[in-house]
Amino acid sequence: MSPSRTHAVDRLYFWLGLFTDVYLFLITAEFFSNFHVTHPALEQALDAFSEPYLGALAVYVVLKEIRKRRTEQPLSLHRGERYVWAWLSLLAVATVAVAATERYRFDAAYRAIIANSLAALILYLGARIHKP
Repeated sequence: MSPSRTHAVDRLYFWLGLFTDVYLFLITAEFFSNFHVTHPALEQALDAFSEPYLGALAVYVVLKEIRKRRTEQPLSLHRGERYVWAWLSLLAVATVAVAATERYRFDAAYRAIIANSLAALILYLGARIHKP
């Protein structure tokens, strides 16, 4: 890969990583703080970014695979794989919160947590199965 392409892939990888970090943080904060009660537009905005997040996550996985193949040394845990465990942990905690308390409910934030957690798991498993 040419140096300019390598640099472009690295920049895209960085920006997608930043977007996924921010989205994961915001959806977690929204679910546990119930900001949507006082700011209903926040829940709608997070819901609107859910599908672009899934697209970004898919591109992130592809870029991760490109970076893995470029690297001489095999890396055991990539930054993207930590998202999978973060999402699955969030799903577990949120599910217990919804099931065990009246404060948390099956709302748009929880639906996004379910969808994004399962999507991250599916993408991760697909990448693991496809390992060269």
